[in-house]
Amino acid sequence: MNRTLALLTLAGSASLASAQTEYLMYVDSILDEVALLDPATGEISGVPFIDDANSPTIYDLQTPFEALQVGNEVWLTDGLADSIFRFTAEPSPTFLGSISGQLDLLRGLALVGNRVYVANAGTGNGAPGDSIVIFETNGTRVGHIVITNPLSGLIVDPVDVEAYNGRLLITDIESDDLIVCDVDGSNAQVLVNGTSNWFRTPQQVKVANTGPGGATEFWVNTFSTAFVPAGPYRFDASGALIAFYPNLTTGGRGIWPLPPRPDGGFDVLYTDGVSGVGGLRRFDPQVGTPQSLLTTAGGRFISKLILTPPIACNDIDINNDGSLFDPVDIDAFLSVFSEGPCVPETSTCDSIDFNNDGSLFDPCDIDSFLLVFSEGPCTLCGV
Repeated sequence: MNRTLALLTLAGSASLASAQTEYLMYVDSILDEVALLDPATGEISGVPFIDDANSPTIYDLQTPFEALQVGNEVWLTDGLADSIFRFTAEPSPTFLGSISGQLDLLRGLALVGNRVYVANAGTGNGAPGDSIVIFETNGTRVGHIVITNPLSGLIVDPVDVEAYNGRLLITDIESDDLIVCDVDGSNAQVLVNGTSNWFRTPQQVKVANTGPGGATEFWVNTFSTAFVPAGPYRFDASGALIAFYPNLTTGGRGIWPLPPRPDGGFDVLYTDGVSGVGGLRRFDPQVGTPQSLLTTAGGRFISKLILTPPIACNDIDINNDGSLFDPVDIDAFLSVFSEGPCVPETSTCDSIDFNNDGSLFDPCDIDSFLLVFSEGPCTLCGV
C-alpha cells in the first residue's frame, strides 16, 4: 500500500466509526417481508430489508408477525412457521438460523432487560399453549410463564408483549384486556379493561410519550368489529381512555406514534389486514383522515431498528515494512506530513485530511491518525 492510499483509507475508517441510522421495521405477512420505514414520516425506505428465502432448507416465511432488534441481531417471529428467524442487524442482513421446537402460533415479542419474551398461543410441536416463552439473547430457551388475568380469572392469550418499566405489558385477546405483570408472570394487573372501554381483540400496544408535556400514554390497535368498531385506542398512564379513532380500519393490527412534526402535531402509523385498502397507513389524531402508504392487506407489527455500520479497520503499515502498527509507521506518517502537500524532488502531491474537516495538513490530522493508530489492528476495532 502506498503512503497516500494508506492515509486516505484510514481517514475513511475514522469517519465510519460513529455513524448510526435509525429506521422502523414494518412486517407484512402478504409480501412475506420486513420493510424499513423512515422513523419521522413512516414512508417506505428502499428495497425490502428482509425478504423471503422461500427455502425449506434456509428459511421460509409463512406468516411473519413482528421483527425485533436484539443487540446486533433482528429476531422475526412467524405464526405459521412456528419459528423465530434470526438475522444480523446490518444494512444487508445475513440469515443466522432459526429457533424452533416447542413453539406454536407465535405473535409479538419484546426485549426486557437481557431476555426476550415471546407471545405463544398454540400447543402444537409440544408448545405450552397460551403463554410467554422466554429466551436469553443468545437464543437459549429459559422457560415459559402462564399468566392469569386477575379480573376474568382466565388464562391470558397474549398477542403482543411490550417492555414497560421493567415489566411486561401484554395485550390479552382472551379477556380483551391490557395486562401488566412482572417478568416472572407474577403481580398481574388489568391496566385497561376492554369490556368497560369497548374494545375487542387488542393487537399491538405501544408505550409513547404523546401526552401533555410528554406524559406516558398507551396506544392499542384492535382487530375485531364484533359489537364494537376496530381501530386505534389511546389511554393515559392510569388506563383511562383518552380517545378512540373510528372509521380508520375494520381490522387493525400494528400501531406506532411518530415523533412531533415541526408544527407541534404528530402522526400515527397503523397497520391492518383489510382487503383492498389495508397494509400500512398513517393518520393525524387531530384530523383522523387516513393516508395509505402501502396497500397489501398484510400489515402486522412495527418496531425500531438502529443500524451501526461496522468500523472498516485497516492494517496500518505506512512504511510497507511488513510490521503492522509499529512506531516506525508513526515516523513514516509524520515524515509524509512534514513534507507538506507536495514533495519537491518528485513532484508527488498528497492531500492529507485525515479527519475529513476540509483543512489539509493541520495538527488535527495528526491527532486523528494517532487516535486510529491507538485502536490497534482490526481484531481490536470490533470487526
